[in-house]
Order: sequence, then structure tokens, then C-alpha cells
Amino acid sequence: MNLTTGSIPRRITETELSVSKHKLATVILDGIAKRLSL
Repeated sequence: MNLTTGSIPRRITETELSVSKHKLATVILDGIAKRLSL
């Protein structure tokens, strides 16, 4: 796999985006679970 200087920051950004999406999904699912348990 050939990494250019341009693809490294893009890869970091994609990783941060997927992490933040995962956190957001966790928060949403947690909120739904709490609402259902009330």
C-alpha cells in the first residue's frame, strides 16, 4: 500500500470521523435504552 504525504492526514481525519461517529452512536443508543427503561 503506497502512502503519500497527502493520504496520511486524510487517513487520520477518517479515523477521527469514525471514532466520533461511534461515540455519537453510543450516546444515541444509550439514550434510547434509558428512555425505554423508564
